[in-house]
Amino acid sequence: MAPFQFSRSVWCAPLALMSAVACAVPPPTRSTHVEGSPTDLSGAVRVEAPAVVDLRARLAALAERASAPSRPVPNSEVDFADSIALVRACGRAAESGLVPLLRVVAESYASDTRFHQLSLEALDAIYRSGEPLEYFRMRVVDTAAPIRLRQYSMLICAREPDTGRADAFEEVAERASRERVPNAAFLASAAHEARLVITLEARLASFQTVSQKIALLASHSIGGFSVFVSSEFFVEREAPDHRSRPSVVWSRAQLVKLATQSPVEAAEALLVTKFEGMLDDAEIESAEQLERLLYRYRDHVSQFLPPASLAIYRQHRPLLDGEKR
Repeated sequence: MAPFQFSRSVWCAPLALMSAVACAVPPPTRSTHVEGSPTDLSGAVRVEAPAVVDLRARLAALAERASAPSRPVPNSEVDFADSIALVRACGRAAESGLVPLLRVVAESYASDTRFHQLSLEALDAIYRSGEPLEYFRMRVVDTAAPIRLRQYSMLICAREPDTGRADAFEEVAERASRERVPNAAFLASAAHEARLVITLEARLASFQTVSQKIALLASHSIGGFSVFVSSEFFVEREAPDHRSRPSVVWSRAQLVKLATQSPVEAAEALLVTKFEGMLDDAEIESAEQLERLLYRYRDHVSQFLPPASLAIYRQHRPLLDGEKR
């Protein structure tokens, strides 16, 4: 994907924009979508940490550029990566006060044929900041909205499985296809993702043991992570678009929930998970190579365990030849 220009340095937005943003920003609250995230119910006004203040200033600069009539010409992958990193940091901060600026980014870049991935990342950050699903649902049914904004909003909603909502999304996709809406297939793909999460939820509920559940959740928590194997080395990567797939987000959330309830059983189950069907294309030449490959996948998924279960996993994970604790 081509990048676009966004300097590492913080440049100042016009005073009028900053004043308008300050007036529009509500008191910050923590996300209701992030597992274990506390919510301040006291009603007291919190003083923002310096890190949040810095995020707000940098995000305001990005939002102004996003809404400009003509955006800067992209010139390096570093600029694009910096912008993605900034938006993801806003999602981790889970501050509702950043949402108005994130909306500008999401809604502006959705119509950009080259940089629309930033729209998905901004919507993801909005969701992690506690925005109700109604905001995303309204984007889905808005026929005047850019098709990518509708698609990505549908993907966000799909993280919380609901049969009635999935039915409605399929109807939206079918209507767009009948009316020959350009790129209507994007909506059909998102509707399929919504149905997939419902199917996964039903499968998870049908399993009786922690081991069965971990095997299912681990496979769907991979998030595009793959390992290419040759006779001498491994090459690992995680496809960036998979990070926000509803099946991945949902599976990781369920993994946290299950491992919080049964930390020992979850860790032990992950240590023997085989990732059935995921290694069929790997050029595996020995049992030792297979073992190393499996532990690369297990280690990748382990990072999504809650602390107690992760500690147990690391304690019992065997050292392979050449590894150090």
